[in-house]
Formats: sequence, C-alpha cells, structure tokens
Amino acid sequence: MEAHNYRDAVSRCATSIALVTAITDDGSAIGLTISSFASVSLDSRLVLWCIYKDSPNFWDFTCSRYFAISVFSSDQQDLAERFAIPSQGKFDNLSWHPGHGGVPILDNMPVVFECQNRNQYDAGDHIILLCEVENFHCNPASPLVYCGGEYVTIAPAVEIASANTG
Repeated sequence: MEAHNYRDAVSRCATSIALVTAITDDGSAIGLTISSFASVSLDSRLVLWCIYKDSPNFWDFTCSRYFAISVFSSDQQDLAERFAIPSQGKFDNLSWHPGHGGVPILDNMPVVFECQNRNQYDAGDHIILLCEVENFHCNPASPLVYCGGEYVTIAPAVEIASANTG
C-alpha cells in the first residue's frame, strides 16, 4: 500500500479542527492546530489528541503537564491556518487569558477543554496523549471541519431540514 494512497483514504474521514496550547518550561506560549482530537470517556472525562513525532514543539508538548484544547468555529479558518504553520509569534496580536496550569486560552473559542496530561502512547509516527478534562466551556457555533484536504463547515441537521422544507 502506497503512503499517499493511504493518506488520501484517511483524509476522507471528516474531523473537527482544534487548537492545542501549552506553556513551555521557560514560560513561552505554544500552540498547534490538530485534526486528531477525540472524546474517549464521559466518566472519567477523558479526551485524546495526537502529535507527530517530528513536530517542532514535540518535546514541549509531550513534557507539558497541562493543555487547553479549543475547537475552532467555522469562521476561524485563518486562525487554524496560523497555528498549523511552524512559526514564531503565533500569539502576537491575539487576545488570550491563562487557563488551568497557566496555559493560554484564546478568547472567542466556542469550545475549550482544560486538560491534564495523564498518559502517552507510542503510535507509529505519532504519540497519543490521553488527557483528563478538568474544566470546559461550550458556546453554540458551527465547528470548522477538515475533510478531503480542505476546510469545510457543516450545518446542524435542523437547519438543513428547515432549508429543504422552506
């Protein structure tokens, strides 16, 4: 099986796009756009996310005790792209506040999970980070989704049904 064919196949699975933020040992804010985020358990509140082993901030993230995982809304594609590209100054001119453990939480994120790093699992070219959700906030907004190599938005089924009958 060729790697690009496999990548194309898994890219057809729609995923929400989220931002993971943390603080490095020297107190610097770091952030990374991910598409590998999932709920694992309701009791205990567990989520997971995955990080590529060659990611520039791999060690900073895997050594962090706390994370904030924020789901992007459909109108935040520019922000998702900003944190997807390795660069300095990702937090420049952005409004944020410190969350649990001091991790940066961007203002105006529709869903935020404040998490503690619990376990890590080796998984091929990635590491799976299992996190316990210690706090969360949720506001209604359509999520930003990634599918087929593109950002897409979805509408709730109620909106779709209303459009079809009206």
